[in-house]
Amino acid sequence: MKKITVYADFDFFATPQEIGTLGYECVRGNYMLEQQEASEIIEEVRTAIKDWRTTATELHIPHKVLEHYCNRWDNL
Repeated sequence: MKKITVYADFDFFATPQEIGTLGYECVRGNYMLEQQEASEIIEEVRTAIKDWRTTATELHIPHKVLEHYCNRWDNL
């Protein structure tokens, strides 16, 4: 299994912040994901970003900036 490191790179970060890793397997000649594989990837992303608000607060991101992202990220 190969892994991809996931970073958040928002304009309010001084540098990109690592938020997690995703694992994947490449099968030669097969470029489509099965429903189960796609669901697992989506769940891994949700898990990786679930604490985004805590991380942003620890990085002293202003509340006004956080509110700009909450509608999208809180509903994932």
